[in-house]
Amino acid sequence: MPRLGFRWSGILVCALLVITGLGRYAAVSASPTAPRLSTPAANCGDWELITATGPAPRIGAAMVCDSLRHRVFLFGGQDFTHFFVYGDLWVLDLDTGTWTQLDVPGPPIARAFSSMCYDAANDRMILWGGRTEFYMLGDLWALSLSGTPTWTELPQAGQVPYPREGMTLVYDGTGRALMFSGRGMEYVMSDTYELLLNTDPPTWHLISSYTPDVGGFVYSNFVLDPVHQRVILFGGAGTIGDVWALKLTGIPQWVRLDAVGTAPAVGDTTREQAGAAYDPIRQRILIYGGVSPLGELNDVWALSLKDEVAWSKLSPGGFVPPAGDAVAVYDKAADELVVFGKTGATWRLVGGGNTIDVTIEPPGTGSVVRSPNSSCYDPTAQVELTPVPQPGFGFIGWSGDASGTANPLALSMDGSRALLIAAETNMKVPMSFCAPAKTPTASSLTK
Repeated sequence: MPRLGFRWSGILVCALLVITGLGRYAAVSASPTAPRLSTPAANCGDWELITATGPAPRIGAAMVCDSLRHRVFLFGGQDFTHFFVYGDLWVLDLDTGTWTQLDVPGPPIARAFSSMCYDAANDRMILWGGRTEFYMLGDLWALSLSGTPTWTELPQAGQVPYPREGMTLVYDGTGRALMFSGRGMEYVMSDTYELLLNTDPPTWHLISSYTPDVGGFVYSNFVLDPVHQRVILFGGAGTIGDVWALKLTGIPQWVRLDAVGTAPAVGDTTREQAGAAYDPIRQRILIYGGVSPLGELNDVWALSLKDEVAWSKLSPGGFVPPAGDAVAVYDKAADELVVFGKTGATWRLVGGGNTIDVTIEPPGTGSVVRSPNSSCYDPTAQVELTPVPQPGFGFIGWSGDASGTANPLALSMDGSRALLIAAETNMKVPMSFCAPAKTPTASSLTK
């Protein structure tokens, strides 16, 4: 198939700079705001109300999924009207959609903004920290999940973290939990710890006393990416949309990720207290709601981790849950995101499908036609993408989740796709679509 593009000797005039010499130039990266010749369907899954009854309205609750028994546990939180904290424990049967309050003897003290994770090796839920109405906590608890649930306070050894709230705790599948950030009585912390859960007693080790180039990600989202053996960090008070990864192979270390597409920032800051969970079927993180300095949010975003790390904004159908603080888990068996919101209602996002994220940079220099035209696709779907440059601009080739120069490009939608054509010049300066410095003639076109 002939390659569509313009090749010039001499001067190329680009959107951001002027260079001299020959170069490859052009094209496509991921973003939910890509110009298109037609508008895709707005539906990308559907919201459904599971139940409006159960735990009282609250913020700062901790929630974890017991996938073996197809249920969800929720503990604690804070009443957002009168600011008192809860110490109740609830379980949601995902088969019936019914919450039940559990009366387990010897529970932890009531608290909000604690953190929980599921310790798969020991079939228990781990709870650490949080705050009461008056002070921060740094205690460690386990809730056994087999038979009748039982609370047990666990002793702690090693470099035990300072008491705090708003931190994040993630189980990495190897008998270890990882904790990051949090707010103490006087300041926000950005340290990173590992908790060895198979030792007696459980033992803490400080991995890093700070995260490079950032402050604290208090009230952030810290989600395991098991395929790439890393934990993904996004959001939190005072951050601006950065995505970080804590690499778990070898010596754990923090790495900033260059995510394709437009991050779900609000104004000059991003969101905190959002609900987030890993979708193992599509290798992505789903993020719902949260709070920003500009108000409460109820939008849905996907961060694809399959190949390129890429943001896309989803537009589910159905009745959208109320905005604000949320906690979320992913129910793999039912292929749905389960969200508990501040109003006390519980929702599911079902039938999410897979997405294609494409952008033309600079905006207005071309478009991409997709056939069939939709914002979400079934995993068995086949999609054809056709780049359509504006006059004076040229398409060169694909990278990211596709490669080569095919036009049109055929995609199998067994996962979400992020597409990028990296610009390259002989000066090693990144470029996008470049406009010719003079009107092209027929002899100057290279097919």
